[in-house]
Amino acid sequence: MIEFFAWSLTPRADTAEVALVTACPTAVADSVTDAPTAHTLGPEVRARVYAAVRNCGAHYPSGAFGLYRLGSQEASPLHDLAVAVAVVAAATNPGWSGLDHVVFLAELCLDGRLRPADADTGSIAAITTAVTAAAQAGFRYVVVAAEHTAHLPPIEGITVLGASTLREVLDWLYSTADPSPKPAGRCSLMWRTPSGHRRDHRDPTDGHRDHR
Repeated sequence: MIEFFAWSLTPRADTAEVALVTACPTAVADSVTDAPTAHTLGPEVRARVYAAVRNCGAHYPSGAFGLYRLGSQEASPLHDLAVAVAVVAAATNPGWSGLDHVVFLAELCLDGRLRPADADTGSIAAITTAVTAAAQAGFRYVVVAAEHTAHLPPIEGITVLGASTLREVLDWLYSTADPSPKPAGRCSLMWRTPSGHRRDHRDPTDGHRDHR
């Protein structure tokens, strides 16, 4: 059973592949590794995510655990944020609600900042394509680096959340109490609704339908 997970996407030329990232104790990893589309995440990803998690003051698992990507054949630095979310969930079992509705799409710096897309991780056009694919797949929210919220066009059916750090993303997740996540008062995520309006600290479901 996959208990600790987060969704991401691998941008392609004109679309994006959905990727499910999961963190699970080594003792129960067999059910995941037996899947034909399971790929073990490498030491570079582990090291980068470990540094980001520890430097933002979050918990990291004390025991042995596996990190796997299911679905997408290719790895991407844009999976980092999803990996970090799955890892922190495995360490704390926080009971976050609504992760089935959210895509995490950002590379992490070692200090926990979300790195804007560049030539190596994907241009704004690639991020736009990925967000469009997320909306078409039925996701309701996508988390990206804060710098992108001003440049992404409005995309029907999905709300874009811009964050500057992993800590901001985790604070938002800890604030969730139902399957429609809302920003907490201490959370500084920027919301961009499907109509293109930008909001701070408000319910992102105001004014648009539930698409998932």
